Amino acid sequence: MQQKLIDVGGACADFVESAHAMRRVDLVVTVDTAVAHLAGATGVPTLVCLPSTPEYRWGVSGVRTPWYENVEVLRQAKGDGWEAVVEEVRKRVAALR
Repeated sequence: MQQKLIDVGGACADFVESAHAMRRVDLVVTVDTAVAHLAGATGVPTLVCLPSTPEYRWGVSGVRTPWYENVEVLRQAKGDGWEAVVEEVRKRVAALR
């Protein structure tokens, strides 16, 4: 199976187009919480990457959200860069092969 990473952000004009694109992929990876909510609502497996001080609705710890079973939260460690989060995303994408 050939693995492709597709950035459809610039091709989607609204949430309807974004939802259609999401339904055609195996995994959504995002730092945008609006995209994470949309992917969660559509049931698409999703990784949302959050900074060490996230927006309060996502909580300050844990990998699950109270809203969507299909969304997993990857959190930046306080005082850390994004390397660990990016590495975890890389592992998850590689596991899809």
